[in-house]
Amino acid sequence: MTKAKTQSIRRIFVVYKRSVYQKYILDEGNQRMSQLIHRAHVSAATLVSAHEKHMASLNEVLTLLDKTEIPYDTETRNNLREIQGYDLILTIGGDGTFLYSAHQVTDQLIMGINSAPDVSVGALCSVKHDQFPKKLAAILAGKYQIKTLPRLKLTLNAHPVSTEAINDVLFTNVSPAATSRYLLKVGKKWEEHKSSGIWIATSTGSTAAISAAGGTRLPSGDTHFQYLVREPYQGIYSPYKLTKGILSQRQSITIINKMVEAKIFIDGPRDFINLNYGDELTFSVSPNKLRVII
Repeated sequence: MTKAKTQSIRRIFVVYKRSVYQKYILDEGNQRMSQLIHRAHVSAATLVSAHEKHMASLNEVLTLLDKTEIPYDTETRNNLREIQGYDLILTIGGDGTFLYSAHQVTDQLIMGINSAPDVSVGALCSVKHDQFPKKLAAILAGKYQIKTLPRLKLTLNAHPVSTEAINDVLFTNVSPAATSRYLLKVGKKWEEHKSSGIWIATSTGSTAAISAAGGTRLPSGDTHFQYLVREPYQGIYSPYKLTKGILSQRQSITIINKMVEAKIFIDGPRDFINLNYGDELTFSVSPNKLRVII
């Protein structure tokens, strides 16, 4: 769903990633990676060029912002703590930077800029770096549209989880090589499962991992969400009936963990929660939508 702009932009916060080259070689001095670059090893072929493209994009964005009268602040993705009081959050990187930043966003506007499209996944980024000058001019003129994206609300043992998912949640054993054991409730039906875990995804995330695993692609902005059991165990508990499904915003699903060590990952590897045996998770559509400038 899109609509015309509803507010003026008075303060901007820029969140940018550190490239792999910046983080592991320039900052941490990883000798193994440095040696591979020096030897022009095939595994390191794009590290330097991706870093250079990203830095050029970041500098271009900041230079353009310097020419406006709008005050702005910047921070790296890993150091992001507080972004309240800003009207627009700009993310510079790819989908990972966008999602991590979006977890901090309440009612602000957000827009992603893909800084290195050749090597960076940017499905959630509204523009590529070379399109930003035109987009910024439109934003300053008030000629932009907003798309609202649904979020997933999580509760853990009846307590709300502060981070809401934009894309998806993965429930799994703490070790990806171990079996996931749990009880799954959809509607009034319960099943006990063994599998590799469960994907729960919004319509936005329906084109990502859950799609590759056999899920259904939903229209962007659709308020339905879906679940999909990964690699269900074919044994004494099978055949399972609750292996995949699409739910409305009025429905929910519940997982009761039967593993000593388990985790949920929210929109990728950075936001996760460690789970204990018997922990109960419930997933439903959040009333809080993410507002994205497109």
